[in-house]
Amino acid sequence: MASDEIAAPAAFDLERHFHLVFLALALPIGLCYVFLSAPFNVPDEHTHFFRVYHLSEGKLIAEKRGDATGAPLPASLGESTFIYTQAIWQKHDGKIPPGLINATLSIPLSPRDTVFTAFSNTALYPIVPYIPHTLGVGIGRVLNVSPLHLLYIGRLFSFLTALVLLTFAFRLLPVLKPFFMLVVLTPTSMYQLASLSADSTTIAASILFIAMALRFAYGKDGELGWKSFGILLVLSIVISLSKSAYFLLPLLIFIVPRAKFSRENLHLPLRLAVVLSGWFALMIWASMVGDIYSPAYSLEQIDPEGAKNFILESPFRFLWILIAVTARDFWYWIELFIGIQEWDIIVLPLWNIILYAGLLLASLVVIKRDAAAIEAKTKWIGALVGWATLGVVMTAVYISWMPVGSLDLNAMQGRYLVPFLPLMLIPFAGLVRISREMHSYVSYAAFTLAAGSLLHALILNYLRYYTM
Repeated sequence: MASDEIAAPAAFDLERHFHLVFLALALPIGLCYVFLSAPFNVPDEHTHFFRVYHLSEGKLIAEKRGDATGAPLPASLGESTFIYTQAIWQKHDGKIPPGLINATLSIPLSPRDTVFTAFSNTALYPIVPYIPHTLGVGIGRVLNVSPLHLLYIGRLFSFLTALVLLTFAFRLLPVLKPFFMLVVLTPTSMYQLASLSADSTTIAASILFIAMALRFAYGKDGELGWKSFGILLVLSIVISLSKSAYFLLPLLIFIVPRAKFSRENLHLPLRLAVVLSGWFALMIWASMVGDIYSPAYSLEQIDPEGAKNFILESPFRFLWILIAVTARDFWYWIELFIGIQEWDIIVLPLWNIILYAGLLLASLVVIKRDAAAIEAKTKWIGALVGWATLGVVMTAVYISWMPVGSLDLNAMQGRYLVPFLPLMLIPFAGLVRISREMHSYVSYAAFTLAAGSLLHALILNYLRYYTM
């Protein structure tokens, strides 16, 4: 009697389960970032914290007093943030002494003991990018925990919400999954995702919008029906309200072929509705908060109105400044984009950044031999939207932070690139076709490098702050 043959186990299909592998990698490492990143040392996290607490009280619009915009908040918030944004730098070169975290956790919230607290640079943000943060801090307030507890709870809600959106995005992405994974799992990106910054929502919503647009452009199943249209509409509003400089990103809806719309005869009105919904929401919010604007910092020679006039009067000169600065500083921005920038410190060493950037580019250029080709239309619409968004971001930074006529743009930060860098580079996508097996090796290499870089940055960050 012939022995029964034992079937060999099926090979793991990484392409099919990519989103689950992403989740399995990002969840535990992200939780480490939530609790081990030094309190309030993500750029501007303390003012995001003030804004989130203000929103958790049910107050949508801040108030302007003199040259500052803010709100009456518990004095314990300012006391707790001062410890980590100033005191440890004045006394310990940024090091966190043993026992300081526990001591800060014991500071009572005392919600009735309030003092006017300025958060001018975050006061104009609407509640939209802060919804998960606000929910977490609101729960903490009900429990009457300390301000530092509120920070960690808010970070946790922020990270988990972003992780859910990004996991869904990777489930939808039809192409370039290793590339997008390397974009959203840079240490810089994770630093933002696991913080109270509005960037966590901005990054997740932007990547999900891009994933849905690519899905309907290249996916083999489904039409863009009313449910998907509604999701894209909401994402457009979230993106525009989360970071006004990203208002052009919803234009990516124009890569979706006309035939993919369930109501093909309405494709143009539906596209315009997706784009304009975010723009209208942004204009409505701007009209509500325009009279409470105040400069975030009183810096000499910073004149936003003067900068706007300079741009309008000398548009070609300003365009040349943007081009020259981009050509000169683009690699530095990539360093900041990958290696974590906190208070002008790049955490990762140069060799790790170069290795990461190399694999990032390689994962963009290669594509599976049997995958659908990325059309020229998609590449050029994507590139136009991506580079135009860079121009808008640079212009906003120039107006807000640079002296009139300056030939520099040193206030530009690498984290600003995360939501739209994939579009800037998409013309290079899929230039080299490789076998499915080789493409799996690229995916495994990407996951390995992402995990290694995240842990490397986390360890360096821990040593920077927690070892005396």
